[in-house]
Amino acid sequence: MARLVSNLSKIAAAAPAAASAALLKTAADITSLTKQLTPVDTGNLKHSYGALPLSPNRVLVGTDVEYGKFVEYGTSRMSAQPHLTPAFHQSESTFKKNLADEIKKII
Repeated sequence: MARLVSNLSKIAAAAPAAASAALLKTAADITSLTKQLTPVDTGNLKHSYGALPLSPNRVLVGTDVEYGKFVEYGTSRMSAQPHLTPAFHQSESTFKKNLADEIKKII
């Protein structure tokens, strides 16, 4: 019983750092997949995607290229070519796996 309490205490103390590490890894996975799915004309949009940590529990994945939203969602003259949204959806389960891996490192 003492070992269980000790392990639970370790997990509770390290959980915020583990969640942050899992979030950063997931953001990197989303960024990588987005770059694979991004349609390429000049390559500027594809190479502009990145992940920016905003806080220990928030990461922004995106681009600073202003036409990125038009490629993703389309316009009245251009069909949508989604790449960021599908990458996010494909990576949703990745966070749970990454978090489990980080927790296993603690124990």
